[in-house]
Amino acid sequence: MAIDTKGAHMTIYIDPDLKDHIIEQHLRYGRTLSSLSDEYGYSRSTIGKWCKKYQQEAAADVEKAAALSAMEENLRLKNQIAELEKEVDFLKKAAAFFAKETK
Repeated sequence: MAIDTKGAHMTIYIDPDLKDHIIEQHLRYGRTLSSLSDEYGYSRSTIGKWCKKYQQEAAADVEKAAALSAMEENLRLKNQIAELEKEVDFLKKAAAFFAKETK
């Protein structure tokens, strides 16, 4: 991050690859804005604006739209897997409980 204080407004240079990585962490992997803010030092609102802008740009850019769609699908599937794992754990516990009760 480089800071230019020559003008009336402070300009902060953000490495585009880092910015894309942060956006991907939120949109693809479901990282919270708070956890990303804590890790990378940018405010939650700044990261949220980057993600919103990326989503808006994806509406006009076929390549970004495909990437965004893949990220959203990946996150949906990740959440579905987590939910199914919880259900399996519950069913295992229920099966063990009823197995003990029938003996």
